[in-house]
Amino acid sequence: MTKKNTMRKAVFTISFCLCFALLCTFALPLASKAKAQHPPRLVDDAGVLGDAEARDLVAQLDEVSYRLAFDIVIVTTEDLGGSNPRNFADVFYVSHGYGFDSARDGVILLISFDGDNEWYIVASGFGYEAFTDAGIQYAGDRMVSSLSAGNFYQAFSIFVDVTEDFVNQARAGTAFVPGSAARAIGITDILLALVIGAVLATVITLGMRGQLKSVRSKTQANDYMRPGSLEIQVSRDTFLYRNVTRRERPRNNSGGGGSFRSSGGGMSRGGGGRF
Repeated sequence: MTKKNTMRKAVFTISFCLCFALLCTFALPLASKAKAQHPPRLVDDAGVLGDAEARDLVAQLDEVSYRLAFDIVIVTTEDLGGSNPRNFADVFYVSHGYGFDSARDGVILLISFDGDNEWYIVASGFGYEAFTDAGIQYAGDRMVSSLSAGNFYQAFSIFVDVTEDFVNQARAGTAFVPGSAARAIGITDILLALVIGAVLATVITLGMRGQLKSVRSKTQANDYMRPGSLEIQVSRDTFLYRNVTRRERPRNNSGGGGSFRSSGGGMSRGGGGRF
């Protein structure tokens, strides 16, 4: 009986080792190969990052992109090839096969040193919902000081964090609109302050009124004058000023928002600026 148990344990151990070896031989290389086939999410052609910074940033981009199922791509270049930042970012994103699923969910940040120093963001697929026009401008505002100071690693890390926030909020049902929460809080505070102020003013006024019980209202100014203290010798009417009310004629103002179009089978939204 003991020998049988020993044999069973030996067979089980050998079988487990064989299965593990097969897994290491076939499954893990296939997973690594699939990951290696994905185009790099960091393309630093302008060479703005050090080796250690680049490795750390690639790890951030890969981890957050896989966790969100939303590609986050960063590209730097010194040559747009005669194109503009929007078209360059669009073509780069689509031609390299970025984006999850058929809608190509993801976002690309382009940093261009071709002429002016510019940043440009193009969000594709679900990124069209996650990155509103105001959200793109907010992301740029968050990065611009670091970009201007030459701290590109910090700027790119900020972009990754902002993207994660945008995607999570959009999937929760509310696309990010900068300042909306602050405005709501401000209105509430103002209304609360008005109510409290009105209550305090009423209490103070009633208190002061209660202290004036001996005072009686007078209907004529004679009651406040001493007899013979006022003698008018000259009386005239003098024109002092006039009130003129002007109304501005309404103007027909029209404004434009961020750019959007169909890209690679899905909608994309873009916007950028200089640093």
